[in-house]
Amino acid sequence: MLALLMATNALANTKEFARLDLSLEQDGESLLLQGDMEFNFSKAALEALANGLPLAVETQVDIKPVGNWYWQSTLRSTTYKQEIQYHALSQHYLVKSIGDDYAHAYPTQLSALTALGNVDGLKLIDLSLLESGQEYQVKVRSMLDSESLPVPLRPLIYLSDEWRLSSQWISLDWPRPQ
Repeated sequence: MLALLMATNALANTKEFARLDLSLEQDGESLLLQGDMEFNFSKAALEALANGLPLAVETQVDIKPVGNWYWQSTLRSTTYKQEIQYHALSQHYLVKSIGDDYAHAYPTQLSALTALGNVDGLKLIDLSLLESGQEYQVKVRSMLDSESLPVPLRPLIYLSDEWRLSSQWISLDWPRPQ
């Protein structure tokens, strides 16, 4: 009964973490993701960020042929990670892709969050791996990566709605319907 009550409470208090305004493009060889994601971090997450705690955002992308049964395999499933952090010494916010050694600095939290949500030609898959004439559905969602937070904070994540941040899945079709 307690688990049901907690699940109902979590669903009632959940607000949309990100508004995804994305589209698919091609550059001749690859299928690319373009657009913007507008993040709506909770007050607790923004306070932690302002105090120097790095926050990682995962963007999950699944590519599946249209018409396949639900249980059939996904053609490609990928996770892209980015991190935002406040650097107190320089008084700038740093945004970087996980795995990339270079971080971009921004003077304000708003400009850093805008940059965090900018998706400019993210390569999803080589077009040669897509069958000609087959339609594909690309599903995308973003969420706060709770596993990247320090271990002492993780129990708080499971107890507080302010740390369970995730967007709804959006679906994009390829090739685009004419």
